[in-house]
Amino acid sequence: MRALLFRICLLLTFLPFNSNAQQAVNIAAAKQLITNVDTFMRRMPLEKVFTHTDRPYYSNTDTIWLKNYVLDGLLEYSKQSGIVYAELVNDTGRVVMQQAMPVFTGINWGQMVLDSTIVSEGNYTLRTYTNWMQNLGPESFYQQRLYISSTDESNRRVNVGIRAVKDSVETRLQILEADGSPLRLQDMQVSLTEGRKTWFRERRQTDLEGKVNLEFILSNNSDAGKLTLIARDRNKKGGARQLVIPLHIDRPAYTDVQFMPEGGQLVAGLTSIVGFKAVSESGRGVNIKGVIRDSRKQSVAKFSSTHNGMGSFQFTPLRGESYSAFISLSDGSTKQYEFPQFKQEGMVINVKNNYADSALTLTIQASAGLPEHGAYALVAESGGIMCYGSVLRFRDSVAFVRTRISKTIFPTGVVRFTLLTIKGRPVAERMVFIDHDDRINISMIANDKTRTADSVCLSVKATDKYGMPVQGSFSIAVTDDSQVKMENNIMPDIHSRMYLTSAIKGYVEQPGWYFSGKGEAFNNAIDNLLLTQGWTGYNWDDVFNTKFKPAYNAERSVAVSGRVVRLNKPQANIPVVLISTKKPIVVRDTISDKFGKFTFTDLPPFDTAAFVVEAKDKKGKIFAVNVELDKFIPPAATAFTGALIDPWYVNSDSTMLSYHQKNIQYQKQLNDMRYPGSGKMLQEVVIKAKKVVKNSHNLNGNGEADQLVDEAEIIKAGDISLIDLLYKKIKGFTQYRLHGRALKFVIDGVELDFLYDPEVQRDYYQFLTFNLNALRASDVKGLELLENPRYSSKYVGSYDPEILIASSSMDWPAYIEITTWSGNGLFSRNNPSLSIIRPVPVSWPKQYYVPKYTPEPGTLTELRPTVYWKPDVVTDANGNAEIVFYTKKKRTNYTIVMQGANLNGLVGTSAIKLAAQ
Repeated sequence: MRALLFRICLLLTFLPFNSNAQQAVNIAAAKQLITNVDTFMRRMPLEKVFTHTDRPYYSNTDTIWLKNYVLDGLLEYSKQSGIVYAELVNDTGRVVMQQAMPVFTGINWGQMVLDSTIVSEGNYTLRTYTNWMQNLGPESFYQQRLYISSTDESNRRVNVGIRAVKDSVETRLQILEADGSPLRLQDMQVSLTEGRKTWFRERRQTDLEGKVNLEFILSNNSDAGKLTLIARDRNKKGGARQLVIPLHIDRPAYTDVQFMPEGGQLVAGLTSIVGFKAVSESGRGVNIKGVIRDSRKQSVAKFSSTHNGMGSFQFTPLRGESYSAFISLSDGSTKQYEFPQFKQEGMVINVKNNYADSALTLTIQASAGLPEHGAYALVAESGGIMCYGSVLRFRDSVAFVRTRISKTIFPTGVVRFTLLTIKGRPVAERMVFIDHDDRINISMIANDKTRTADSVCLSVKATDKYGMPVQGSFSIAVTDDSQVKMENNIMPDIHSRMYLTSAIKGYVEQPGWYFSGKGEAFNNAIDNLLLTQGWTGYNWDDVFNTKFKPAYNAERSVAVSGRVVRLNKPQANIPVVLISTKKPIVVRDTISDKFGKFTFTDLPPFDTAAFVVEAKDKKGKIFAVNVELDKFIPPAATAFTGALIDPWYVNSDSTMLSYHQKNIQYQKQLNDMRYPGSGKMLQEVVIKAKKVVKNSHNLNGNGEADQLVDEAEIIKAGDISLIDLLYKKIKGFTQYRLHGRALKFVIDGVELDFLYDPEVQRDYYQFLTFNLNALRASDVKGLELLENPRYSSKYVGSYDPEILIASSSMDWPAYIEITTWSGNGLFSRNNPSLSIIRPVPVSWPKQYYVPKYTPEPGTLTELRPTVYWKPDVVTDANGNAEIVFYTKKKRTNYTIVMQGANLNGLVGTSAIKLAAQ
């Protein structure tokens, strides 16, 4: 295994000293520390995820096509996880979509089908992760920012200009109709908001050119980087159209500058490297220059940023002095900033990583007298592998150690050096980047001449740095440049993700830029990035805790597991049965092991499902045991605090206008195909309050029903039975029917018919009466009636597919979705040996439609922004693959992006432009 190539159990490096018994004990303790670190790394293998999406933005009726690469720290396919989770999180921190995706040998592909009923227009974060990755926290997740628009054909546009001087902000808006004409003499309500806080709200009227000018004073308590203007049309009936406009206010005086000493601290009399980063109010890096002055205002150091507001300089603080930073800002002014306090005694670490040098030069300095406390352990980890360990002992009266370490013992990527005391306390940490030029070089060559409305044959060649062929798994996206902006270095790519940004905390601007060239300048830029944004995902207390167990287990496959207990003691050899609650019915049985544990694997493909798990004695009878199921606990999502992506309608260019207009046409044609002859059109989007039932299992999305009875209405109904509540609140409900048609009941996602299939109709009514009387109105959180085929079709397809095939929609039953407070329906009341589990919906891959003919103008394929998507490209033993796709009839340019991995240590990305004549 490649891990063995980089794993070094122990290196002894120490300078001469007078040996004695105490020193021997200290050295032994330091050696044990190194062993403990190595053991921990082996127990907690690293996982990384990269998600390749077909393009950078979508509408809320689109499909996000994606491929996940799940690799270990050395970029081999991960042996840990068989499931990756994909989530869409809005900027308030609410997960609006979540799905599980099965992983096979480190890869999987699929899609997220966006639903406009649950995905509103706005900024989102797509995040992907495994359950195992939760042990390192959300910083380890793959996260990609997206803007998702609506398909409102009456959407307006706005041109925005901002001028900010100190606390005064002048904003100039010009609002345009969908056809580009000014919105003349229109009454508007304009609000300035920051998250849920509203700073002011005014009524304004546009002039003959559609313009509105606003002036306001920013509060000292406001965060200018999070401000948005909302311009709302107050005169539309049935709701209000609105424009949400992020205000990218960048006042030089409010530039944030942070200084980060190398190793974590400054120490009096010891020379360190100090990294710094300057960020504008809108959250982007801004270049600066400045000086450090002492208490006498004397300049002791000068510095300037080199890339995206980041840089570094050498500095030696003097005992008894104090320092301040003076920054020259973009408007010509100078501002004083705090400089980090320094310790009077301590240790610092310095690593010189020259691009052309084959070795690192590592220097450790300590205050006089400090090293005599004993030996120290120096460890270095890369990719979750312990690559270097040494015991350091300072020579008598010399508080200085320097050593050279060959770069060849480390893989390409980020290396973390940590200096530890013999008690396991980290003294200093430093991250550096090692680059052996390991990557897959991907060559894409199209046939001689690319014509419109014709096939393109793309020859792909994958090689390593030695020019040898690479066999691997790749994904490719071809997008229309007239609709999609694929900006180099800004879009996430697998190379920068796997080698660099997976070790970076927070947002990284232009991640691909760091690998767009070679040499000392790029090497220094990466070093500055690590100085300012590097992070360590594990806790050192956990490393040395022999009883430590990870909070989250690795999920090998789609499975249902748990344990059988009685009086909190595990019960062995207990028969356990699993039954699916939806058709086709799945039945599995097993026996609990000596720890009371059981697992059901080899489950058939399902998208949304619930399973009933029941334990019985050996005679098949229920008895007094508890079934405790292992349930996936998703990570918390927090509100986004970074820079917002502008909506398509703010300062729109031709590409964004074309995307929006063609997307509307695309949706119209889709509707014509789905509802032929119905005249169904895209409707104007209006903003209305909608009742919802929290934690509902409504298959259409929360609140999407013909009738909804919420908590407030149920409370008003009083203490009555569920049946009485149905009679009282559901219009047309009588004798378990609705307006004379069949009616079915679904409680917390489980259809009652699943629990009992009677032979006599009278038994069925007794069954319904018994079960519905088991619940009171106080047990119920909400009711949702699904009667119209628009809402009931998903229920028929999930619970009664034979009806869907054999009858017309007029004969379909109606459904009532009942959501209880417990979330366990009827199961939690009387039978602890029976439990229900609803796994995260599983997304199974679908085929991206590729026409095999010359498309006509105006057809769906002519309007799609993504011309071609293929997630399962495999290069052969010679590194070759051939791809064929079709161009549009209209002359345009295309961007082709290919990403992939050989699943054995190498990843690669490539992008080319293609013009169709």
